[in-house]
Amino acid sequence: MVDYKAKTKNRNFYVYYTELVLENADKERRSTNWSDKRCKDVQMLISLIVELDIKKRTKRGDENNPWTMALENMQNDNIISNFLEGYFISTENGIHTYLLDRESLERLSNPKELTQNETMQTAFSLRFKDGMFILGEYQGNIASARRIAEYFNYFLIYFKENGMLVTDIAEIRFHHKIDQGFIDKINGFERVNSVEIGLEMLIPNQPRQDAFSTLANEVSDANIGRIVLTLMKKDKNGICSAKIQDWLIKCCDNWSVNRGKLKGKACPGHQSEVSLTGINVKKKCALPVGTDGEVFLTALYEVMEKMNEEIELFVF
Repeated sequence: MVDYKAKTKNRNFYVYYTELVLENADKERRSTNWSDKRCKDVQMLISLIVELDIKKRTKRGDENNPWTMALENMQNDNIISNFLEGYFISTENGIHTYLLDRESLERLSNPKELTQNETMQTAFSLRFKDGMFILGEYQGNIASARRIAEYFNYFLIYFKENGMLVTDIAEIRFHHKIDQGFIDKINGFERVNSVEIGLEMLIPNQPRQDAFSTLANEVSDANIGRIVLTLMKKDKNGICSAKIQDWLIKCCDNWSVNRGKLKGKACPGHQSEVSLTGINVKKKCALPVGTDGEVFLTALYEVMEKMNEEIELFVF
């Protein structure tokens, strides 16, 4: 157990479920449930990545989005061995100004080259029995769940094409696990009249063909911080609750949802207005940091290990 007397930083641990897309000999694709066989294939994939030279296992963005990330470590030697855990290192080109001595207030030249940036660690775990994926995230996180999936899929293709991995898995996707309490609130409506959702105005990591991405790019230089979208019912039947759940999952997968609400006619004993706060399954922790300002990796692992023990088996 970590017991450091040190400064702390907040970390959010988000829970995702893993979708596996299979491809047959005719190039036909279909999604499948998690299984022991698929689990072993994913474990093998991650092990093969870690065994690569650091230069080969590093991925970079383009000149307009200059990030760098690599899977640094993976281990599954915990006592029970029912999940693996590891972490990514990442960096992103940022500001390159002079340094300021906080004591003397002397301005100093910055010795860093433009290609040199501070690294960040993003810890994760993957549970074997059901594919539950936990990611320790923070503001400005480079190794997001979406980018990690793209990273895994790049090497999935590479290893399959080079005969190093035999599997019918064609793609790995991570989806936010919607909190059951929030689903219960949606189901507490007899009729949903309107859905309002606020999304952070962020340029996507990868080009996307959706309305939000188009709008984000169009107004990127207009000092706009958030999109607020309101959906209204078409007729007296209201908005389909099942569609709301699917749509919110897609929004959470691709965008940061920072506010929102549902309004409608509630069933007896339920609220007629529900906030989108707490939509995702997550755990927020204040964790100790070292002298370098980075959260101790052992502290990150301890939180994820406890979550793997506490969260029940996923059923999709």
